[in-house]
Amino acid sequence: MISYYARQTKERGGGVSLFLSSTTCCKTTPIDISHLCVDKVIEAVAVKLEFKNSIPSLGIISLYRPPNNIKPVVDQFISNFTNIVDLVVNQCNDIVVVGDTNIDLLKVDYKYHRLIECLNMFGLKLVNNTVTRQTANTSSSIDHIYTNINNNLYSHSVHNTLLSDHMGISISIKNKLSKSQMYQMCRQMGLENHESFQYFLKHETWSSVCSLFDIDQSYREFNKIIQFYVDSSFPIKKYQMNYKKKPKPPPSHIKKLKDEIITLREFLNETMICKQVTIETRYV
Repeated sequence: MISYYARQTKERGGGVSLFLSSTTCCKTTPIDISHLCVDKVIEAVAVKLEFKNSIPSLGIISLYRPPNNIKPVVDQFISNFTNIVDLVVNQCNDIVVVGDTNIDLLKVDYKYHRLIECLNMFGLKLVNNTVTRQTANTSSSIDHIYTNINNNLYSHSVHNTLLSDHMGISISIKNKLSKSQMYQMCRQMGLENHESFQYFLKHETWSSVCSLFDIDQSYREFNKIIQFYVDSSFPIKKYQMNYKKKPKPPPSHIKKLKDEIITLREFLNETMICKQVTIETRYV
């Protein structure tokens, strides 16, 4: 066992851990994310793996989110999860996140949208989109793997362990790269792209968002507009990768842009909540 998180109370349940096979030859460095873990909200551990003459540094995050559909708790999970991923991607070339989020990605709702927008922010994709928990009356996909690794460099599987009502999920990553595989799809994030995005936001009236009385519809419309501007301002391009270099921290204007987007989304959430209270009061 190379890292673990246990709840601070004596209450049963929760907690996560990471184990490494004794036959695996790599340097392991635990990444301290304990300050971002909150019992019954987000419980996680992270580690950096460094291999010689093979794949670049790999960040592994194992997490657990206890079931809770209250929006403030969901928002706290997304906020802390965002900070955890941000911390790991600044230290590792590639990243794999594995865990039980108790967010059913077969059901499109508030939790689904918040998680997907967080993954998109870091260029992470969902690896498995099949049922991972089956009961007599329900089927759900709440156990997930996310990664930024190219599709041709890994394989995954979902299998019945016969030990739980949850399916087992696994990912296998190739540890040798050919020259043709040394590339990655990334967004252009230069200063001109940043200025283009700011121009779009400055001239957006948000009338289509504010005209909707349903909060979920307003949020989806807002997300749709933001995603369009992101795709237009920061197009995805194919880049040749140099894995011998350590990852550089993002430029200051990129971190500022990320903070602006998060602030804008939080402002919209607060506005929509106030709008809902006003509407409900009007009809009481």
